[in-house]
Amino acid sequence: MNTERGSLKRSDKPYRNSENKITHERPAKYPIFLSAVVYPGAGQIFQKRWLAGIFFIATFTIMFIAFLFLMGSIIIDFYSLGLNFDNAQVNASPPIKPALFAFGTAMIIYIINIIDTHAAYRRQIANSKRKTDIESLINL
Repeated sequence: MNTERGSLKRSDKPYRNSENKITHERPAKYPIFLSAVVYPGAGQIFQKRWLAGIFFIATFTIMFIAFLFLMGSIIIDFYSLGLNFDNAQVNASPPIKPALFAFGTAMIIYIINIIDTHAAYRRQIANSKRKTDIESLINL
């Protein structure tokens, strides 16, 4: 029997929370929210998965800064084409493929980050159920 009270879900099966106490409330989905909305890697840091969190923060930041830098250079090149009246030579338009590659890579990192955070959340639920099942068998 599941009953809902606000955002907490109550279940018949017990879970083990972060303080290692048995409870009937599921672990919070807060890390998934952090990774999806706040910044990629923040959810992993909240889950105390330091290496994964640092990896996602670093790779997303590098690719996003590369995207911003490349787009900035493209915008500057287009403005210089329109404002450069003295020089009759017009260069070809700046390449946009590197900027699209950086943006696409950043988005792939973002999606993998959310999938990784959700998978860790699912493992946390499975592990807490397994521990409580084993303890219930031991206490019989």
